[in-house]
Amino acid sequence: MGETAYDPKEDLEQCANQAHLLMVVMQALDMNQHDIVEAVKNIHKEHPDWQIIVLQTTLHEGYASHTQQHIEPYPYQNTPFPPIVPHELAQALLHQRDWFKGLPVHFVPVDFTLPEDGFDAVNYGLDVLWDVIETALPKSVIGLLRASEQHNELLDFHAKEAHPHIIGYALLSMGAGAIPLVGLPLVLGVQGKLFHSIASIYNLELTRRIYGEFAALMGTGFVAGMLGRELLKIIPVYGWAVAGLYSGAMTYALGQAFCVYLNGFKRGALPTHDELKETYDYAFVHARQFLKNKEK
Repeated sequence: MGETAYDPKEDLEQCANQAHLLMVVMQALDMNQHDIVEAVKNIHKEHPDWQIIVLQTTLHEGYASHTQQHIEPYPYQNTPFPPIVPHELAQALLHQRDWFKGLPVHFVPVDFTLPEDGFDAVNYGLDVLWDVIETALPKSVIGLLRASEQHNELLDFHAKEAHPHIIGYALLSMGAGAIPLVGLPLVLGVQGKLFHSIASIYNLELTRRIYGEFAALMGTGFVAGMLGRELLKIIPVYGWAVAGLYSGAMTYALGQAFCVYLNGFKRGALPTHDELKETYDYAFVHARQFLKNKEK
C-alpha cells in the first residue's frame, strides 16, 4: 500500500478469493497510514464477515533510548494502558485505534526483532497474537463448514469444541505450506500450536510425555509424509499449490488423531497405532477433498 507506481487492486482481488481473515501491519509511531485504513474499510464493506487483526509493530521506537527491555507482563490487552507504558507510545497506539472505530478489529501490539538488536524478547507479543488468531480464524470459517456435506460426518470424529480450532489451523497450514522455501518450518509451527490448543480443550498441558507418546503411537509415517509434501514442490507451477493442500489436510488429520489419543489418555486406555492410523487416514482423505473444493 502507498508504494510508488503500485496499484494493489489486482493483488487484493486475488487474495480475497482465498482469504478468511484480514491481518493489517502498521508501525506504532507511524501516523501516515491513510491508504491502509481506507483499504481496510473498503475490504470490510465487501467482506463484512471477515475478522480483522491490526498488528501495531516496532514498539521499541517508543521506549526511552537506553531501554532494551520490553514491558512485562504484557500490558496491552486492556485499555487504558497502565502507567508503565511510555506516554508517547500509549497515545500513538490509541490514536491508531481510533481510525478503525466501527470495525470488528482485534489490536495486537507486537515487537519482532533480531537477537543482535539486544532486546530481551525477540518475538514480543507473539503468544498474544496466536491467541487472537486462534479466536478470530474459526469465527471466519465456521459458516463455510456448516454448509459442507462433510461437516456432520466430521463432527462424529472429534469433540465439537475442538472442531473449529482444527479446521482453522488446517487452513492456516494450507497457506503456510504453499510458501516456497520456508513452508515446512511454518507448517510445523502451526501444528505445534494446534496441539497446544487441543490439549487445553481437554484440560491438559502439552508435556513432552504426551507429545512423545503420541508421536510414538503415530509412528514415523507422518514424518515421511512431511518430507513427501516438500518433494511435491519440485513439480513446476502446481507443486506449491499441491503442497499447500497436502499440508492443510495433514494438519487436520493430525488434529483428529490427537483428539482420539487425548480422549484415551484421559480415560487411561490409550488407542493403538492401528486405531490412530485409521483415524488419521480417514480424516486426511476427507479433509483433502474438502480443502480442494474450497480452492475452487
